[in-house]
Amino acid sequence: MQSAGFQIFLLACLLSCAIISSAGMGFIKLSFADVFKILTAKIFNLESAISDMDKLMPVIVMDVRLPRILTSAIVGGGLAMSGVVFQGILLNPLADPYTLGPIGNSLVPFPLMMEQSSHSASTAQGRSGTDDILLCLLIYFEINWNCCKA
Repeated sequence: MQSAGFQIFLLACLLSCAIISSAGMGFIKLSFADVFKILTAKIFNLESAISDMDKLMPVIVMDVRLPRILTSAIVGGGLAMSGVVFQGILLNPLADPYTLGPIGNSLVPFPLMMEQSSHSASTAQGRSGTDDILLCLLIYFEINWNCCKA
């Protein structure tokens, strides 16, 4: 087995490669080497290293693509951490969003949207939308009532 420090280093290198390669993708394609050169020039303040490039390329990488890529990486890490916390709290390796209920609870607004869109349709559809809302609320409160009693 490899040490935890080596595994973390390897994962950080893989994440860095994924970020650099993602920054090269898009409508204007950039090579891995160009993105790496732009990032190192901006980090170490070596503007002369990218003076031969088009002036638009560093703007595309640093101001457009990189903030989105880093935000996605941070959000993904946060979601992973919340999954670890759920499994740690419940002491159940099979605990997932479908078992715990956040996925089911996120579907509650769906009948409300159906109800809003059915106002322009016939009256029968409007009544069925109301029935859906009442059914979802009944199921939601029944699940919460049974969870609280236990």
